[in-house]
Amino acid sequence: MSSFIEIIPLLDAFFSGGNVFVIAYVLITGIQKKALFNIIIAITLFTFLLEFIFSFLHVSSDFDINLNFYAIGILILFSYSHFLIYRKVTLKFISILVLSVVIQLIFLIRIETIFHEKELTIVVLNSAISILILVLTLFNLRVYQKKLKNCYSSVKQKNLYGLRLIVFLLLFFNILWLIDDTTFLLIGENSVSDVLAILSLFYSYFSVLFLSIYAIKNQYVLDEIKKASKEIKELIVKEKNLQTLQNKELFEKLKQLLLKEKLYLNPDLSLNYLSKKLDSKDKIISHNIHHFSNTNFYSFINQYRIEHFKKLIFDDKNIKMSIDGIIELCGFKSKSTFYSHFRKIENTTPLEFIKKLKY
Repeated sequence: MSSFIEIIPLLDAFFSGGNVFVIAYVLITGIQKKALFNIIIAITLFTFLLEFIFSFLHVSSDFDINLNFYAIGILILFSYSHFLIYRKVTLKFISILVLSVVIQLIFLIRIETIFHEKELTIVVLNSAISILILVLTLFNLRVYQKKLKNCYSSVKQKNLYGLRLIVFLLLFFNILWLIDDTTFLLIGENSVSDVLAILSLFYSYFSVLFLSIYAIKNQYVLDEIKKASKEIKELIVKEKNLQTLQNKELFEKLKQLLLKEKLYLNPDLSLNYLSKKLDSKDKIISHNIHHFSNTNFYSFINQYRIEHFKKLIFDDKNIKMSIDGIIELCGFKSKSTFYSHFRKIENTTPLEFIKKLKY
């Protein structure tokens, strides 16, 4: 263990240098392409990296700086997820901001005569607040995830899975740190702290790298979804009572087109593609789907895929094929998506459905 600890400075320098290069690339591409997502993530990652570096310097050489960069990064992440949905300052946002600023001021000032014995209590409080902010960030991302389903029939490659995973992992380690600091506050030094410190150090570097790669791959999709969601929302607000014959006819044309050309078999089918086929606007089609089928585009297309599966499963030509093979033929990218939608529509599992009709 001691020999491993001796090489930590070298590993720290290596990962720090690598992450600085990746973060710089994310920031530069974000500025060049005017991708706000990249810029926000780059700034967030940079604050994380500063916290990791200063934490290591504090442990190795007693160098200390009272500013909590890690909490600042989490606040930036929360702010971005908040404005994705609301696009304005709300009371909830102001409350979180004020709470975070107060804690940051305590970290920055840290008057020894007042906080010398209570300093660790403040650290525990900061971890608890970070957990709260991360939970709220997950809630915001969950709400935004629903907006994706208004624009794409498959959200496997266009969702916020990578970003949510990072937040989940940050939440996991904040809970560990909270437990560790609370234990230290109650019983003093323990061996768990050293192991946790080393583990969290390397996890932190790899999480920064992972989130950087995610930012590079997903910048354009997020900007596109943001724009489409805004247009759909504006249309619904302005045209709440839109039930004209023209829209009904357009919806019927959409259903006929899907059945005739079996477009639902395309796993990457998008609202934009259908709008071009129908010579209409994607926000009009989305509104009609909402109004006439009482569901979103994602679920609407998957209903057709489920019906196609029910036809194929009883076709003698497919008797030798597995269920998984037939699922792929129906346009589903994910087996879990298929099973969840099948149970939702048929109120039973695929196997129970097949047994019921065959026997």
